[in-house]
Amino acid sequence: MSEKKIEEKVNQTIEKIDNYIQTLEAMICFSHVLRWDDEKEEFKPNSYSFIARNMDTSENNRITPKNEITPDLIVQLDDNYGIVCEAKKSFPQNRNLWKRNFNQLQKYDDELKGWKTSKEYIETSDIVLLTYYKIKVGVSDYLEENISNKNLFFDRNFSAIAFQRTLEANIFLTLEKFYGNLLDAVLNERLRRIVGVPLKKIIPLNNIKFYDDKPELSYIMEILWNKIFSQYPKMEEFMESGGIKIMTIEVNVDKLTQKLRKQFSDYIEGDSRQPELPKTKWVKEAMDMLVRLNYAKKDDKEDNNYTVKYKSIRNTLQRFIREIYESQSNKKVKKTLNNFIK
Repeated sequence: MSEKKIEEKVNQTIEKIDNYIQTLEAMICFSHVLRWDDEKEEFKPNSYSFIARNMDTSENNRITPKNEITPDLIVQLDDNYGIVCEAKKSFPQNRNLWKRNFNQLQKYDDELKGWKTSKEYIETSDIVLLTYYKIKVGVSDYLEENISNKNLFFDRNFSAIAFQRTLEANIFLTLEKFYGNLLDAVLNERLRRIVGVPLKKIIPLNNIKFYDDKPELSYIMEILWNKIFSQYPKMEEFMESGGIKIMTIEVNVDKLTQKLRKQFSDYIEGDSRQPELPKTKWVKEAMDMLVRLNYAKKDDKEDNNYTVKYKSIRNTLQRFIREIYESQSNKKVKKTLNNFIK
């Protein structure tokens, strides 16, 4: 693989990771707008939100009856009303392939089980598609055409909402309803007129980095390196060295996965409705790639145990992405951590 091709791959991967992050931001901000009471400056009582939740379909579901599905976002505003949301920042260029995505939305047009109520059912639920503002015209046209042709239909309220990062005095994420309606007339009108959410205020309150879609491997590696490994013992000694000293850290995939779930997902221990994210196999793949790139060594006896040679790395994400593609192009991986792997 030529240097030019590697650079293209690096840029494409950075864009994919940014898309993943923006999708998460959109779900977090949308949930906040739905649940936040501006007058009381607090979340509405008995309201809940879950980024990814396992729900059961009924026998009447026209796409997948009596099955388990996992919407990207569930927002419950009270014991009687909730919203089921699917987030898609992009769609395939070939519109013939969109049917699968909209079939996913039609799965939610059902009396789903899994709400946070005594019997896990709710009286009324709306369906929302969260998508990127640049493709809202194409999405709107597709909806108009297929609903009018009866190729697509919803018994429940359905709406499509566009999101966009905007840079004013601060970075905002805007939400604009461009198709359909919500049952809640106040929310419906508010979103029709565009809502701006300050990311610096909202995102730190929701430190979620994973949802039910596998991110790029380098994304997981960067979070492990900069957010998790730094929590291990001997870090005082590492900090005293100004991040220069190389520290040896013994890690286990299962324990790493638990740390990621507790700190960076909507995982709730003991709640079987909450999917276990990130998946253990994702973390295992990330650790195996760190081995391949000479940042870690796998234990000879225990497959899930690793030794990591940890030090501060500048531009960690970009570096990992580049080295992954260099390793795929059969270029020799630089042994930057004192030739740790011999």
